[in-house]
Amino acid sequence: MRLSLAGSQLLGVVTARYILKIPPLVNLSLDELAQTVGPTLDHYLMDELGGHVH
Repeated sequence: MRLSLAGSQLLGVVTARYILKIPPLVNLSLDELAQTVGPTLDHYLMDELGGHVH
C-alpha cells in the first residue's frame, strides 16, 4: 500500500512535469520539487496511515 501511494504520487508528478509540461511544475528546480513533494512521500512511506496498511 505504501509503495503504491508513493508510486502514484511520483507518477503524477512525472506526468505533470515532463509529459503535460504544466508550467508551475516545470518551473520548479529539482531541489524545490523535492522540498515540495518530499514531505508527502515521507508521509506515505514512514508515518502512520489511516485504514489498513499491509
